[in-house]
Amino acid sequence: MAATITMASNMNSGKVRSLRGRWLAICVLILLCVTAPLGNAQANPQGQAQERGMGLDVYVQLQTGMSEGELIMRAGRPDHQSIDNARDAQKSYYYFPTVDHPFLTTVSMRGGRIVNLERIRKNL
Repeated sequence: MAATITMASNMNSGKVRSLRGRWLAICVLILLCVTAPLGNAQANPQGQAQERGMGLDVYVQLQTGMSEGELIMRAGRPDHQSIDNARDAQKSYYYFPTVDHPFLTTVSMRGGRIVNLERIRKNL
């Protein structure tokens, strides 16, 4: 009888250790999620706005048939995106004009590939 009780208490302590490990992992994950945006703030200490738009040097590297991943890798995240047709996986990425790059660049995607590039000069 004593051996059974000792064995059961050892099994329970193993479960407690396992739960502590899981809780510790969950707490660390939450801490990382909460502090991740703070790391981005430290990279830009003056709070300056990130450069938006798309320069001509990037625009000339883009071509129809290029994948969405290549677009994002070369041009960065768009300033705005819209889903034109979810069934056909059509969407458009917009890179807004800036003082340095006064062009509105629209990249139309279908099925994860560039199908059209449009660049319009805007007066700022």
